Amino acid sequence: SISNKLAATGGIGAALASLEFMGDDDDDNSQDALENTVVLLEQVAASAPEAVVASGAMENVLSVMQKQGLTNEICMEACVRTLERCSRTSAGLGEIVQKNGVPVLLGTFRDASTSAGATMPGLKLMDRVCRLEQYTEYVNQCGGIETMVMLLSNKSENAQVVKQGGRLLSKIAKTQLSETMAKLNNSNLDPAVKMTTLNLLSSLALEDESAEKIVADGGIGTLLADLADDNIDETMVITESKFLGRLMTSNKNVSEMIESGGVDTIIGLASKNTDNEAVMESLIPALVQMVAVSEDPSAIVSTSGVTGVKMVIDTMTSNPGFGASSEAGIKLISKMATSKKKDNKPELIQVRR
Repeated sequence: SISNKLAATGGIGAALASLEFMGDDDDDNSQDALENTVVLLEQVAASAPEAVVASGAMENVLSVMQKQGLTNEICMEACVRTLERCSRTSAGLGEIVQKNGVPVLLGTFRDASTSAGATMPGLKLMDRVCRLEQYTEYVNQCGGIETMVMLLSNKSENAQVVKQGGRLLSKIAKTQLSETMAKLNNSNLDPAVKMTTLNLLSSLALEDESAEKIVADGGIGTLLADLADDNIDETMVITESKFLGRLMTSNKNVSEMIESGGVDTIIGLASKNTDNEAVMESLIPALVQMVAVSEDPSAIVSTSGVTGVKMVIDTMTSNPGFGASSEAGIKLISKMATSKKKDNKPELIQVRR
């Protein structure tokens, strides 16, 4: 085909090589030549990616991205789309990684001015890179987690980038849970970055294996330390209490929560926010999860004598419109009332008095 012949000659790559050092003072004709060349290469790559890779053009594309892409959006977008197309071949993916494509792409993600037209194909390419474990480790060595957190913060209003980027971040972070958890202990961590990291870890905690790893890395203590801060804002309370609830996957984890003063923290926050629906809808389900998983629900009691069960029932009674709290509470009461291990009915009756 014509595309194969064009790629095989190496002419497009040579043209890129001659244009990559073009200066800011070059005329419009030079800019047009650059744009036309990268667009042509993209078209060729769409039908003959193997031939483009074999011609050695990947190195030229990456070089042009670094030298001209930052100031030429058309050039940057066409280059990234070309790389993404070529990465669909095993040879292309390997060549991109070998020619330092990973740090170059991460650099575009960190740049807030990079357009969505370049970011989206870049995310698809990086997702393909991270399908191989050894490449995922390399991405992390290049600052992959920090970069993705920064990208999601910068592009938070772009639903497509957030969805694709969030999926990629989860894939990367799953292999680096300990390192990601450690970031939360950095007192100088930017609040927006911290919130993104918390949401990421909380999502990963929906899988029991990840939840256990987070707990083993001190997750419960880290979250409780934050929640005990008098200056913590409402959004953080909501995020971290939901996160804690997802960590309550076993009696062992509940016991650690109790030993770490978690019951006092959760019940104390609930007592201060009884009419705050958003806060209570995160605290009460977390409390319900603790009681439901614990081998001894009566152990879920604050130092002031308020049991978890009483706090749940009181919330349901005083604020029946709090949907998540009421639904979780009803399921808990039903489970306790029908338990074959222990007759909880006297306790439930006593709580209602």
